[in-house]
Amino acid sequence: MNDAPNGPGSAWRAPSSQGGVSRVGTLLRLGVSLILLAWILSRADLRSIVEVLANADPRLLAAAFGLNLLGWVLSVTRWRLLLRARGVAVSFDTTLRSYLTGIFFNNLLPSTVGGDSIRIYDSWRWGAGKAGAVAVIGVDRLTGLLALLSLAVVAVVLAPQLLSGVPMFRLWILLGTLGLVTVTGVALIPDVRVRAWIRPLLRRSPAFVRRITETVSGSLRAFRSQPRVVRRCLVISLVLQVTVVLHAFLLTRALGLQVPLVALFFIMPTALVIMSVPFSINAIGIREGVFAFFLGLFGVSLHGALAFAWLAFGFILLQGAIGGLAFASGRRGRNQELGEMETLSLGDA
Repeated sequence: MNDAPNGPGSAWRAPSSQGGVSRVGTLLRLGVSLILLAWILSRADLRSIVEVLANADPRLLAAAFGLNLLGWVLSVTRWRLLLRARGVAVSFDTTLRSYLTGIFFNNLLPSTVGGDSIRIYDSWRWGAGKAGAVAVIGVDRLTGLLALLSLAVVAVVLAPQLLSGVPMFRLWILLGTLGLVTVTGVALIPDVRVRAWIRPLLRRSPAFVRRITETVSGSLRAFRSQPRVVRRCLVISLVLQVTVVLHAFLLTRALGLQVPLVALFFIMPTALVIMSVPFSINAIGIREGVFAFFLGLFGVSLHGALAFAWLAFGFILLQGAIGGLAFASGRRGRNQELGEMETLSLGDA
């Protein structure tokens, strides 16, 4: 889990020094991935992992991929809803092609152009305007994150025993969700007095809190007069995240891993949030460690947890490959656009 147009890339151009910084960052993340992966594999039995994967139930794997397809429909529907709120009407097929192209760039192509950059650029190209395009994808992302954390909190409330061995996770998830709800509410409430009351608190907050709040508020400001649109996006996001959890549940059952469904409503949101932090390449190394830890709390062996992590990653790569086909089918005219997007910097938006 999107103003008058300017020329492409005219206001989103990053300083040339960012290229070197980006390369250093990529090398550091690659190093983290290799070190973590080597450390985990040194404690695992590769033969056992391959055996678990080889015995996976193909029917359950097919059903899991069906949930991926449903996720595409929900994600594109949410994006189109936000675009329509900005006065932009785009066909489902066109939006789906852009969404799949974003998956391809996120997972299979070494580039400074990420999936969100693709979607922001296309939102701008379709007529949303620069600020509108950033707002659309910002709200799209925010509602997805809020839905993720909400599911985790619900799981904690329904089964507090899930927290055994996970120090203070209930507190952190609760605080994170309350923070997101508060920021969302403040950004959407058109009451000047409320915003005037919260502004002094932000001045006393740490710099990173102010930056996050300003970014979220800026994205949501464009939708402050359309709370119904944001509520509908939240509903779609909740359904989407439920499909993510059910997808993981089918994968565990396909591998013969007996993890309670309610546990996955806590594990998957928490794992996805952790893996979204760009400490490694495509969360390689972090993914294995996260699932080894959380699934291990429910009696899953290390080789079973690694088989789950790699199978889940395999589905991501499969979607990326399909996205590559979508990108190739509309490649004409894209080469110049990609060169422009290489210089895109959201910090200037």
